[in-house]
Amino acid sequence: MLVMSAEDAKPDVRASYQCARNVFNGVDIVYMRNRYAVHSLASSYLTEVEESLRIATQIIRDNGLDVNLDAELAKARNGIDTSYARSHAKEEKEAPSSGLKRPRIASEEPSQDRNRVSDETKIEPTIFEPGLETILSDGIIEDTISTDILPASSADNPALNNADYDWDERDTEAQSCIDGMAALSIQEERPGYLGLASGASLLRLIQSHFSFPFSSVPGPSRISNPNSESPPRLCGELHREIPSHQIEAYIASYFREYHTNYPLVHQGLFMAQFHEIVPRPKHSKVLIYIVAAIGAFMSATTANDDDLILYQNARSHLSVEILEVGSLTLVQSLCLISNYLQKRDRPNSSHNYLGLAVRMAYGLGLHKDYPGAEGNLLYREIRRRTWWCLFIFDIGSTITFSRPLAIPSAGIDTKLPLNILETDLTASTMEAPSNIDSPTIYTNVRVQSQFHLLTNHIYNRVISKPSPTAKEIIEWDDFYIYKWLNLVPDYYKETATVPKKHRFPHAIMTWRYKHFRLIIYRPFFIQKALQINQQQIASLASLTTPSVQTSSDQKDIDLAYERCIKESHETISSIYDFWKDAVHTRMECWYALYFLFSATLVPVILLHIESHSPHSKSWQEDIDKAIWIIGGMVELSPFAGRCVETLERLRDGISSPLLAELGSTMPDLPSFSDPMSQTPFAEIFSGVGNWFEAPGLYSMEEQLW
Repeated sequence: MLVMSAEDAKPDVRASYQCARNVFNGVDIVYMRNRYAVHSLASSYLTEVEESLRIATQIIRDNGLDVNLDAELAKARNGIDTSYARSHAKEEKEAPSSGLKRPRIASEEPSQDRNRVSDETKIEPTIFEPGLETILSDGIIEDTISTDILPASSADNPALNNADYDWDERDTEAQSCIDGMAALSIQEERPGYLGLASGASLLRLIQSHFSFPFSSVPGPSRISNPNSESPPRLCGELHREIPSHQIEAYIASYFREYHTNYPLVHQGLFMAQFHEIVPRPKHSKVLIYIVAAIGAFMSATTANDDDLILYQNARSHLSVEILEVGSLTLVQSLCLISNYLQKRDRPNSSHNYLGLAVRMAYGLGLHKDYPGAEGNLLYREIRRRTWWCLFIFDIGSTITFSRPLAIPSAGIDTKLPLNILETDLTASTMEAPSNIDSPTIYTNVRVQSQFHLLTNHIYNRVISKPSPTAKEIIEWDDFYIYKWLNLVPDYYKETATVPKKHRFPHAIMTWRYKHFRLIIYRPFFIQKALQINQQQIASLASLTTPSVQTSSDQKDIDLAYERCIKESHETISSIYDFWKDAVHTRMECWYALYFLFSATLVPVILLHIESHSPHSKSWQEDIDKAIWIIGGMVELSPFAGRCVETLERLRDGISSPLLAELGSTMPDLPSFSDPMSQTPFAEIFSGVGNWFEAPGLYSMEEQLW
């Protein structure tokens, strides 16, 4: 027995007259009077423990259980629950196609499970990200860096070096090779990462593997060098003053054109502060100028650069001190600056501002509802509107550039904004009004937020390795997107007739969900397109018809292929119907062009691989409609001219002799019953990084909205 003096141990005086026993780290400790008596475990007991461990290990191995004991022990020591991995491996052996739900947290009751579906007859499809286990075990548990999640070194890949993704978007005169839509960014210079969900990824694939007759994006492209010693020309050199009455007109345009889509700020409160009827909060000038800048940009029916001057004024009132403060006004300002910069083709700057807005919103607790806010219903509602607008801005931008989501669904419990008229809630309102059954400026925010809450985990899987199978994508589409469609109120469904004021946000929501489906099915569309092309080349060479696979995997790929084509056609038709009869603003032009160009690449590929198909006339009509629409956008957007030229080159390159040329460039494809991750295009259609958070579904219960 080891004895320690009172001076060494210094126990609590009250404890000195007590006797207690505790076991800590395998050592039996006895407290008595002013002394600690420490007894080591008997050597016989240690021998017994070691023998039991040896026997248990042998039993596990004898029963053929495929478990890495060292890895599992390492996980357990690091506090990671390994029960899911074990059950997942066991069920994979017993029933590979069975679905799994996210394991319930130990503190959750079954009724609290966030993955619980109200319809008990439906089984929730598997959505767990398989790459997570690899990152946890290889990258964290073993205290090493996984080479699977690192970019290739310059020695292994000479085309990629540390400067390839560097960017400098301060020069407003330079035409960056990464546009705000991530649609035509296919040059060798890559300032800013773009992933598979971006339109540029598909265009780059067309250029690389389908031998289309162009080698780069049409038009000049100039990039500011981040390492250049000479400073770029800043938009601060635009010294022209804009009269106050013009600024007020642009603010009115903002609330007329932009606010109906994204009601981020409260119009009455903003105007009261603008006219100084109530005191202006700190940083209010930033918000005033960026609201005016967006109003100038979005409402313009011709090219107009007043917005650049107003943006520069907004930025001049920002400083590094905003990193050490937080306010609702700043969150709104940063969020609007981000959205403006993306539409001004400065997406990486936009991404930075948006990230700061998100972190500041967390600091303000905008993602939570607090009981104390019940006393000021208007302020609580403004917080909710700000959060959910920020939420949809961040996800929309993230999907555009195919980057990991910054806002997870888990941990958000603030309710969606009420579907009410502006006049239904004022500073003097004492009781929260009820939702109305007709479109308001908040309907689109609610519907889009619900869509992202139900589909974010699908996006996470699509950009992660290994890529999901066609069967999984179809199951998730049928379950989650179908569930969202049922949540959309009747007055806002795709076929509903909405008032003119709400026609544009209603149309954007339709295009957005169709675009999302197009993205998730696009890898399988390309896979099937390459398969058809290979079969045609083989048929021309041998004068025989290649056998067609009829496996279940192939049937899933065929269905995904058809769904991608369907979404493309319906998107083009919807935008054509929207655009053909009216004078449109720059805001309408931006969104229509973004969704239209991406959708039109599908019939372009179809005409190249199936030029003699009975559907070829319909595909050609879709391309012609798109070129006609985009051609009418040139006055509003110079970028539209580049899109038209690109589509015309692609269309004019369609010819049957192209098949012979494709034969020399097409790689041999494996059996399409194999997982897509094994094809030569896995690198193109797989994300380069793994999302580090296992997806937890947001509880789509009534208390949210």
